[in-house]
Amino acid sequence: MYHARHIRQVRVLALGVAKKVQNWAGLELRWYYESFRRGVAAGYRSCEFSWTLETNDLINRSMQLFGAKIYKRYRIYQKSL
Repeated sequence: MYHARHIRQVRVLALGVAKKVQNWAGLELRWYYESFRRGVAAGYRSCEFSWTLETNDLINRSMQLFGAKIYKRYRIYQKSL
């Protein structure tokens, strides 16, 4: 608990919105804004979004609107054996 007060960054492990509610009047942006607002209120200074699909343009564009920068990519390759 001593080091907990020194934590200044939060990590969002997985982001996604069900297909049936995608494109609902900025639902993703509202979700990010609320997460951001609560994080700032709790004293966090930065946030790392991870585990978002590279092909998920809605999520990636929404995060970039909030100033997120892509700095690392993880890819999964598949090959039949």
